[in-house]
Amino acid sequence: MLKEFTKYGKWYDYINLKNFENKIALFVMIFSLILLKLAGFYENYEQYNEASTNIVLYSIAGMFGLLGFSLSGIAIIVSLFSDKDIKRIKTKDLMKKVMSSFLFLAFNIGILIIIYFAYYIIISSKMKLLNEILFWPLIALYVYSIVFIIFYTVSLVRNCVWIYEIKVDMNNINSINKADINEIRIDLILKILFESNSLELDEFINISNELITQSSIEDKAAAIEYLKKRYGYKE
Repeated sequence: MLKEFTKYGKWYDYINLKNFENKIALFVMIFSLILLKLAGFYENYEQYNEASTNIVLYSIAGMFGLLGFSLSGIAIIVSLFSDKDIKRIKTKDLMKKVMSSFLFLAFNIGILIIIYFAYYIIISSKMKLLNEILFWPLIALYVYSIVFIIFYTVSLVRNCVWIYEIKVDMNNINSINKADINEIRIDLILKILFESNSLELDEFINISNELITQSSIEDKAAAIEYLKKRYGYKE
C-alpha cells in the first residue's frame, strides 16, 4: 500500500497547494490561529478546556464515519465496472490512481484517529499545559489535518461522479447497434464520394431505385422516399 502511495505521488497531496483542499485547509488553519490568539486561547485555556475536549471527541467520531465512506467508495467503484469494462478502458492506471486516493484517505483517517485519541487523553488529563512553542504547532496540525481530510473527501466524491459519468458514456456506446454503425459508415463513404465528384446524387438515387426494386423489401416506395429525404434529393 505504501509503495502505491509513493508510485502515485500521494504523499505530495499533503502540501500540494494546486489542490483546493490544501488551499482551504491552509486558509482555515491560519485564520483559526489568528482568531484563537486574539481570543487568548492559550492564556485562558482553562475556560476552553471542556469545549476543546468535546470538539476532539466529535472529531474522532466523525473520522470513523469518513472511514466508512472511504471503504464504501472503493466498493462503489469496483461494482460500477465489470472485467469487460476494465479491459476496454485504456487508462487503467488512472483508475488505479483514483482507487489509491481512497486508500490514502482511509490510511490517513486511521492515523488521525490515533493522534486525536492522544489529543483527547492529554486534554482530559490534569497535565500541565504545554509550552506555547509546542502548543500552537499542535493546534495548527489539528486544524489543518481535519479540514484537509474533510475537503479531500469532497474531492473524492467529485471523482466518484466523474467515474459514474464515464460508466454512463460507456453504456451509451454499448447501446449503439450494428445497424446504426453501418448507416454512419455508409453516410461517410457517400459523403466522400459526393464531395470528390466520384458519384453524382442523381446517379446514386437511380442506382438505389434499381436495387430496391429488385430487392425483397416490402415497402419499396417508402425505402426510396427515405433515401431521397436522407440525402437531400429534390426532383
